Amino acid sequence: VARPTHRTDFVRMRDKAGTLFDCVLPSATTLEQDTTQAVKQEEANSKKEEAAAAAKAAAAAAALAPPTVHPSLDSFLAPLVGRCFLRNEGYWNVEVCHRKRIRQFHEENKRSSVEYSLGDFDKIDQPTVTTAAEAEVATVEHSYEGGTNCDESDTARHTVVTYKCAKGKENHIESIKETSTCFYRIIFQTPLLCNHPLLGSSTVGGGSGGINADE
Repeated sequence: VARPTHRTDFVRMRDKAGTLFDCVLPSATTLEQDTTQAVKQEEANSKKEEAAAAAKAAAAAAALAPPTVHPSLDSFLAPLVGRCFLRNEGYWNVEVCHRKRIRQFHEENKRSSVEYSLGDFDKIDQPTVTTAAEAEVATVEHSYEGGTNCDESDTARHTVVTYKCAKGKENHIESIKETSTCFYRIIFQTPLLCNHPLLGSSTVGGGSGGINADE
């Protein structure tokens, strides 16, 4: 058996095979060292038990604590309420009035000569994000229903607007596509969605661009 390192009162000897070994002497020094070592070991064990108990208590408290609730993604788009945004698509102009309506129209002499409703605001589709990676790519979709009746399909025109985070840019309509007959998809880029607390940064302002809905 190897000599415990705390025992210093020993004699180094050789056995019959010539192998060195330490012979600990049963002295007062050895007894004192064993007693001191036992106290140290007891203190170390006590500290380990206290640390384990503290960790268990912290885990239990964390389990009982309510989860962090972040604002909904759509709430960051609040500055767009009451604003309208235009995009020219050649012959046609498209106007998105946030949470209100979308229309497609042609102007001659600064007056609308042909106009179609692409829908009135209906509902929101948004994910719940819990990580920065999710927040960075998350989008919000607004559906607009009940637009001008479509002759080709005999159904009302309708549109989905997808809002995406666009750092360092103004609020604007990035694109519009008629993905199927009288169904439109609009991509709207905004720095407002980049303000999510999980992303660790915020955009100053972010409500720029567009005109008042009543103008």
